[in-house]
Amino acid sequence: TFFGSFSRLKTLNMQKMTLSPVQIFHDGKEWFSNLTLLENLDMSFNNLDHLASDMLSSQTSLQQLVLPGNNLVSLDLDLEPLENLTLVDLSSNRLSLLNKAACEMLDRLVAKQRDPLHLRLHGNPLTCTCKTLDFVRWLMETRVVLDNDGDYPCVTDSGQLTSTRIVGRQWMNTWRGCVGPTVLWSAVAGMLVLLSLTGAVWGVSKNMSRLRFLFTVVRRIQMPRRLQFEQDAYVAYCDADTEFVCGRLKRELQERRGVRLLIKDLPANHDATRFYQLPGDNV
Repeated sequence: TFFGSFSRLKTLNMQKMTLSPVQIFHDGKEWFSNLTLLENLDMSFNNLDHLASDMLSSQTSLQQLVLPGNNLVSLDLDLEPLENLTLVDLSSNRLSLLNKAACEMLDRLVAKQRDPLHLRLHGNPLTCTCKTLDFVRWLMETRVVLDNDGDYPCVTDSGQLTSTRIVGRQWMNTWRGCVGPTVLWSAVAGMLVLLSLTGAVWGVSKNMSRLRFLFTVVRRIQMPRRLQFEQDAYVAYCDADTEFVCGRLKRELQERRGVRLLIKDLPANHDATRFYQLPGDNV
C-alpha cells in the first residue's frame, strides 16, 4: 500500500480528503497495517458512516483518534488494543447514543491506562429516551473524561429539548415513566391469565362427573373397520366408460386385488368377461 513506505510515520492528517466510505471500510486495515508507530490520526470531515472494527488493530501506539464531521451512527472500532489512547473525538457526527458494547469497551480501556481517556461527543443528535436511559446513566458514572462535563443537548420521547444532565438527575423518575406502562400491562395480563385458570379449575371441579361420562363415551366410540362394509369403493361412470369399468377395471381391482366394488346397475353375479372382449390383462 501507499503508506507501506512510511512505517515510521507518527502523525497522519487525512482531513477533508473525500475518502470513500466503502473503500475505507474494506481496505482501511490494510492501509494502516504498516503504520505501527502512528500516534495521531485525523480522519475528520470525510462523510464516513461506518468503520471496520479491526481497522486500527495494528496501531497500538495511537494516542489521538480524531473523527469529527463525519456521519458515524455508532462506535464500531475495537479500541481495546490501543492502550496509549488519550483522545477519541467523535464530535459532530450522527450519534444518538453509544451502545452498551461501546460504553463497556471504553470503561475497560480506561481501567488499563495510566493516563485519562478523553471523549468528545458534542454536536451529535443525542436522544434521552426510554431506549437510551442506560447511555445517559453511563455519562453520569463513567471514568472517561467527557467534554462539556458530560452535559449534552438531547431530545426526549415527546420531542422536547433537554440535556443529559437534567435527565441524569431525574433518572429514577424517567425510568419509572418508561417502565410504568409495561409493568401495568404485564400485571393486567397476569391477572387475566390467573382469572382464566381459576375459572377453568372451577368449571372442571363443578362438572367432573359430566366430563368423566363424556370421556367414557369418546373412548367407546371406534372408527368403523373395513369388514363392517359390504363394499370397499363405489365406482361412478358414464355410459361411454361402461366397457372399461365393467371389464378391465372390475377384473383388475375386484377379481385380482380383492377390492369389493359397488358398480351401478351391475348384478353381483355379473361376469364382465362374457360380454366384453378386452385386449391385455394389465390396467
